[in-house]
Amino acid sequence: MPLLNIFRFVYIGMERDLDEFSRSSACENPKLERLEKIIMSFYVENEQAQGIVFCKTREMTIALMNWMKESSSLAVLNPQNITGSGNPEKRGLSASHVINRC
Repeated sequence: MPLLNIFRFVYIGMERDLDEFSRSSACENPKLERLEKIIMSFYVENEQAQGIVFCKTREMTIALMNWMKESSSLAVLNPQNITGSGNPEKRGLSASHVINRC
């Protein structure tokens, strides 16, 4: 049996358990919980408030935006993802350059 078929068999057999586990409080990230509290404290004081959350990587901005959209309390803020082109002084590779070189 090819490896992919074994993976599908195991995943399908455990799909319900994995889904329940992923929704449990054991999977919560305390730093994200704290960030949610900080953001909501500003929003409760002023519903016109706007803010920026800086991340280290482009992938993290996407993950953070998706997390906010999935959060029942933060989704109302209509989170958006804005990424820069990188620091011109460092002249590092962008994400697309790194992917193309691998």
